[in-house]
Amino acid sequence: MKIAVVAASYGDDWREEDLLCRRTAAALATRADVDLLLASGSESGEDADGALRIRRFAATVHSAGWRRVVERATVGPAEGEEALGCSCPVPLANRIGADLPDLLQEEIARVEGGHSPELYDALRADGYDLVLFAGYRFASTCFGVQAVGPGARVALLAMARDEPLLRFRAYRPLWERVQRVLVVSEHERELVRRRLGHRDVPVHDVGFALRVHPLAAETEPAGWSGEPGLVIARDWTRPAAVGRWLRVAERVARELPGVRVCLLGRGSEGLPPQASALVPLAASRLDLWRWVSRSLALIDPEPHRLLAREVLEAMMYGVPVIVADRGGASREHAERANGGLWFRDEAELVGCAARLLDAEVRRQLGGQGRAYADARYGDADAFVEAVWRAVA
Repeated sequence: MKIAVVAASYGDDWREEDLLCRRTAAALATRADVDLLLASGSESGEDADGALRIRRFAATVHSAGWRRVVERATVGPAEGEEALGCSCPVPLANRIGADLPDLLQEEIARVEGGHSPELYDALRADGYDLVLFAGYRFASTCFGVQAVGPGARVALLAMARDEPLLRFRAYRPLWERVQRVLVVSEHERELVRRRLGHRDVPVHDVGFALRVHPLAAETEPAGWSGEPGLVIARDWTRPAAVGRWLRVAERVARELPGVRVCLLGRGSEGLPPQASALVPLAASRLDLWRWVSRSLALIDPEPHRLLAREVLEAMMYGVPVIVADRGGASREHAERANGGLWFRDEAELVGCAARLLDAEVRRQLGGQGRAYADARYGDADAFVEAVWRAVA
């Protein structure tokens, strides 16, 4: 079988969309010839990543700032920009997005990334048996699916969150053509089923494959003083309500004397200094794991998570988690595993943190979380088999 995986971004392991695309494509490449058609950057060319042949196509480049301007002017600010804010505007934003003119919806798809006429020409010309689009909302998917010939099967690695774009008419050709959909959580499966409506399309929860290094729990990180604390781990270079998260760290430390809050992840060195928040050296995933494995709990305040990688990695170390009530995958993990607590506002977050100061509560939740994460996300062979069965 000759398979094309179409993507708008690839290779950044701190970005969940890239990680999902890369490992799903690699899973397919264990049993078929797979080309990754990447619409990203200003130049075309070919290279390889293991068994994958990567065909790069020049694409329209939009800055992250311009993307935020377009989206704010149409459907309003993303909820992730106010990670602990009120959810009342969300239904309104969804209705506004669904009512936007088609041309404006298509322009929003373009600024999401991956718009490449070269890519669309390649899809028309090349005889792939199966085309798997990675991420529903990218232009490479929105317009690329219309270029696929009638003889090829079409599958989708959805990467769906509860957001206005999920209801856009501009994506109707995709939802009418797709024959298989892959998701990575039951929460995402429900979102996709609602979007498909009456169409009886198989939606497969294929899970994922994650590992943490056991030696990270045995090697002290740089700057470790022996005093455990709470951690917030994320990619701080991504747009987010950083100021609000810093205020959360301040509030937790203020109301729980003696509990420090550590801010971890790429870009943390650029955060403004806070009196009660520690910004450790965590330039790599291994550095991050050293801190997480020694923490009292991991806090993930971001809503509508797709995979919630940091939550699962904390669980694999037996560390309980504190997640947003509207956390998407993170809430699902905490609830299904019985491995953590969830909150609706800052006061509840502080209450969750206070509850987890009890060592017995931490032990019980941490053990249950570890069993869930290892069983569902720790088996790479099971993930490969689930992906292959979903598309084949």
